[in-house]
Amino acid sequence: MPWHLEQSRQVQVAEGDGPIDTHIQVRKGDTLIFHAWGTIWAGVWFTGLNGPRGWNWIDNDPKFPLKGSHPFCLFGRLDTGPFFIGDDMRLDETPNAGTLFLEINDDVHGNGSGAFHCHIQQYRND
Repeated sequence: MPWHLEQSRQVQVAEGDGPIDTHIQVRKGDTLIFHAWGTIWAGVWFTGLNGPRGWNWIDNDPKFPLKGSHPFCLFGRLDTGPFFIGDDMRLDETPNAGTLFLEINDDVHGNGSGAFHCHIQQYRND
């Protein structure tokens, strides 16, 4: 059978939120397409707003939930771990399964402001 759109959903992730349950159940082999927008202020003095790609450098500090990625970016999490989303991301034939969560790569949730919005499309080949 051909690929079909299993579901399409928009989710908001505020700077003060921890992991947000998207209520999307991902099966191994699904394709996920993400398109994100919005701005946050991370709560770090003397910094400005940033979009879903986060800051312009990679940080390996273990204080961030998504180590080795951009601070204050948008990321997703499945059963086997986290992955970068940023502004746009496509995961073809995911090797992972489980409930999809979204989160901001923030070491202290709630000390800033703003939100990201993410449109998620899930395709399945049954």
